[in-house]
Amino acid sequence: MDIEKLKALQESIDLQAKKEIYDDLPQSLINFLKDDILHHSLDEVKTRNNSNQSARVLNNWIEQGILNVDENDKGKINRFSREEAIWLNLLNELRSFGVSIEKLKIIREALYKEYFPAFTLFRFSIVRTILEHDQTLIVFSDGSIKLISSNLYGDWSKLRMLPPYIHINFAILINEIFPQNSFATTVQNTELVMNKSIVKVFYFLKTGDFDTLKFEIQEGDVRLIENINQFLSNQTLIEAIITEKYFKIEVVSNGKKFIIKA
Repeated sequence: MDIEKLKALQESIDLQAKKEIYDDLPQSLINFLKDDILHHSLDEVKTRNNSNQSARVLNNWIEQGILNVDENDKGKINRFSREEAIWLNLLNELRSFGVSIEKLKIIREALYKEYFPAFTLFRFSIVRTILEHDQTLIVFSDGSIKLISSNLYGDWSKLRMLPPYIHINFAILINEIFPQNSFATTVQNTELVMNKSIVKVFYFLKTGDFDTLKFEIQEGDVRLIENINQFLSNQTLIEAIITEKYFKIEVVSNGKKFIIKA
């Protein structure tokens, strides 16, 4: 392997990955990372351990600091936040490849580092996979990581010049957490740029994580939305959310009501 070419390729990947994360990131997506909707969905809603790991193994991981459970939830069946359940899915994948506890600590620290309020690479990758396009985690043998879009990964993996690594698509980690999801639905309408209303509504529609979703275009004119395809086929609703000219959107998710205003 040509070492100089390898170094140049690594530098190129780093630059492209940083550009993907920081250059073209909509402000609405950054703001959503701090939103009550996301906090409720990923932090407050609790789920059970769906892995094959025993309680002894999980408790050991908690003691080792590579898995986190709130003190108030210890001993409960549904004790993991959704974000932690997604991390647990990743943990299981990495352990199946023989990644050591020490390397897992390095990986968790990198993914959970808070670069600015509410922004971690792990949370960002979850949200971007749901709302925009799949993210791929690259893990090298020393525990260092890279996060890039799956499209970019597909491009540079063809070069076959990288040292050994593990790659994991975030969509695989997230799918089972939201069993009613519509992640496979492709949004063809190029006018649906990520303004603040679209980000919030699409999060519910893509995850399927809502009990009811009522779109009130004008006061008294209420449209009940059951799924993302119903929404995408309604031009009146699309125009209202693109222009952010509507009265309100009321969503009930896991028993909690959210009001979205233009």
